[in-house]
Amino acid sequence: MTNGKLESAAHRLVPNTTQTCIGIGTYFCPANIVEPAKSFVGPDNPPLFKPFKWDTEFFPHYANKKSVYYAALEAFKIYA
Repeated sequence: MTNGKLESAAHRLVPNTTQTCIGIGTYFCPANIVEPAKSFVGPDNPPLFKPFKWDTEFFPHYANKKSVYYAALEAFKIYA
């Protein structure tokens, strides 16, 4: 969505050696097409990725790549 201008922080967990920790995975799966925000693209900043539908196009790649986000994005990268 930011066309490579901003990166999200990596998920980090500090283990607790005295208590059990339970994690719940959740997914944000928009129904619309995902593409860079208009303010992040222009003549000097072309899109880095093809627009895609999260649920039918991205998520199958994500599941196939064993939940490695950046590996799944490779399928949509635009090579100039």
